Amino acid sequence: MVTGFIRGQRLVLCSPPIAAGTYETIPARFVFETCGWDGMERFVHLKPKDGGEERILPIGGDGAVLGHLNLSAGEWVVWIHGDAVSEEAVTARLTTATAPLFVSETGAEDPLPLPPTYGEQVLALVTTLKEEAAALVRERTGVLVNRADGSLIPVWAGSEEAYEEARRAGLPESGTICLVDIL
Repeated sequence: MVTGFIRGQRLVLCSPPIAAGTYETIPARFVFETCGWDGMERFVHLKPKDGGEERILPIGGDGAVLGHLNLSAGEWVVWIHGDAVSEEAVTARLTTATAPLFVSETGAEDPLPLPPTYGEQVLALVTTLKEEAAALVRERTGVLVNRADGSLIPVWAGSEEAYEEARRAGLPESGTICLVDIL
């Protein structure tokens, strides 16, 4: 977790080693040690030192960054700004200097996101099988049997169509229809 401490307008970052392409997010939190930032909407700015697109993410009331940090390798410069709007004026506050954040190259041979865990793979397989089983039940061939006269009406056995056919054929709602699978 990247942790930033802001005392007055001075920013200090503490961070364990960070690998580029980290799966999903790198959590970040900022601790505002003085009251000058209270009531402000606060944002963290992250910009690659060698140029490139700056990222601006909001900071929640608890100091947690509300967004995903998934940074490329290299040195990043970080600073904070805040705005407060009142009826009289807009008050802006920012840190007096930037703080460096270093992101190392990933150790993975393939920089794509990590493969799914075994649990995620099993869940995906079970979900697929469940959907396929439900489709088989819905789409199986069957007939609607009128027990009163023995006539057969072909329908998809698991479909709403079977019940519609029963109503059209004048069959009572309960106890007189039977769906028979044709294998």
